[in-house]
Amino acid sequence: MGDYSPSKKKRGRKKSLKKKNLSKKKYKSLIKRKQKKSLSKKDNEILEDELYRKFCSCVKTIKYSKKAPKNSEYSICLYSVYKQRKLKIPDNAVKNCKKIFK
Repeated sequence: MGDYSPSKKKRGRKKSLKKKNLSKKKYKSLIKRKQKKSLSKKDNEILEDELYRKFCSCVKTIKYSKKAPKNSEYSICLYSVYKQRKLKIPDNAVKNCKKIFK
């Protein structure tokens, strides 16, 4: 499948994931539909971008938290965003997270 990177616009540049938010209702309905594997290609792209945005913001938050153990932010966030929802973890999500969210 390759490395995951956020969906691209037609011009080839990566779109910004910082400002875009889904409503809680739409987010939960997309998660349920993804778990049942009845998600359209466009909805899947929207959901993947939202999950990735949540993962990266979680990493950033935990990284600068004084309570969390050192270098544990990736495992904590992968578990909370992907594994609890029983979703597949994208390849090299951590590396791309560093590139996009500096």
